[in-house]
Amino acid sequence: MSEELINKIKEYIPDFNGYSQENFIESESSIRKKSIEELQIGMNLIKEQLNNNKLNDIKKSVGEAVIEKFKTSIENLKKNIEMIDLFSNEKITNLLTQDINLITKSIAIKEKAVRVSREIPNARSWDNEIDELYNKFKELSPMVKKRTNQ
Repeated sequence: MSEELINKIKEYIPDFNGYSQENFIESESSIRKKSIEELQIGMNLIKEQLNNNKLNDIKKSVGEAVIEKFKTSIENLKKNIEMIDLFSNEKITNLLTQDINLITKSIAIKEKAVRVSREIPNARSWDNEIDELYNKFKELSPMVKKRTNQ
């Protein structure tokens, strides 16, 4: 099971080697770095769209709220990494599963931000896309908290 999970993570982070007492911080850092990179791309797309378009106050405030969600998630992922006991296969499997979920949710958020950035901000479709993007953070936030509160 763990090998399958490691291989899945390697699809996103080719040099990922799983977890051991010796490489825990390095492995954990690579997972967080990948998630931060994806979120940063998404945040920059939304910022660029807000800066390049004249939006009414409501749309601007929604966009700013989404940017705050990006910032909060990124800040939480940058928190110090603490060692955890990795001596059981169950804990390693759980951690690897969390890794995959964190990466895939971060990528999904970035991809949604790409879709938002392609919409015309004054169209109803933009409203729907930005709302969906905001809601994706409801899925990501618990994962980030879990990773930073091991």
